[in-house]
Amino acid sequence: ALCNQSLMQHQAGVDEDLQKVVRVQLSSMWLAYVHLSCGLWAPEVFEDNEGNLTNIASAVRRSRGLRCHRCHQRGACLGCYQPGCNYVFHLPCARSGGCELHEFDY
Repeated sequence: ALCNQSLMQHQAGVDEDLQKVVRVQLSSMWLAYVHLSCGLWAPEVFEDNEGNLTNIASAVRRSRGLRCHRCHQRGACLGCYQPGCNYVFHLPCARSGGCELHEFDY
């Protein structure tokens, strides 16, 4: 969910920020694991005062229906901010595809 990269932690050659994985309870019967960095880049997700990711479950649900412009797999959540552009990407695809990533405090 939210990424097209392996969830294997401490895998050789994997970006360090993709090694931290969080567990997301989507419903009573549905559990997902998400890279922390991928979750934090989803536009609706933010960290509360206790460090919990807020809205992560809704980001995972939303991303299931979105295909990445670069790899064409489902689970993309990063939308392009260029006016009129409908492209969405996984975080690793955006990075490798040369997209500009800007952090904003909301």
